[in-house]
Amino acid sequence: MAELPSAPRRRVVITGLGAVSPVGIGADVFASAVRAGADGTAPIRSFDASGFPRRRAGEVNDFEPTDHLKRLDPAAWGRSGLLAAAAARLAVADAGIGGGAAGAGPGRSDHGHHQR
Repeated sequence: MAELPSAPRRRVVITGLGAVSPVGIGADVFASAVRAGADGTAPIRSFDASGFPRRRAGEVNDFEPTDHLKRLDPAAWGRSGLLAAAAARLAVADAGIGGGAAGAGPGRSDHGHHQR
């Protein structure tokens, strides 16, 4: 039987962590919460969950977009886009690789509905 050629080994390098989570925002806060065994679930606050069998979730409630995204118009972005952009910004800062040319444009995944 012929031997299959082996695939080249690929390496992955994680350079920064951009945590935007129910237990904390930022790598240090997130890591401390995880080490302490923090439970990120709580009663759902972003919508009326009374019609659902489960009423607890891991929401990111203490997120203020303007704390992390200085040059974006939060009204032009959906919530998930804001969370992702903030996580990316935090990861770049954590990695210490800022100063390069990077950009983003608004995208919406909430179909125009704002949840706070």
